[in-house]
Amino acid sequence: MLATVATGVYLGLAAFFVFGGLDLALSNSGTPSLVWGISVSVVGFIIAAEATGVTSLLSRFR
Repeated sequence: MLATVATGVYLGLAAFFVFGGLDLALSNSGTPSLVWGISVSVVGFIIAAEATGVTSLLSRFR
């Protein structure tokens, strides 16, 4: 039960990063905004991959 809640929280956080990054990249002009927006979105995709078990980056450091 707790793992399901944690996964939901991580996916919500990932969605915040992905959509926030896309908004940043598309709403502001200039290359720096585009680079920051894409970078923030990539962080969101990494969080989502970790939350769903697609990758296991954190297990390598245990």
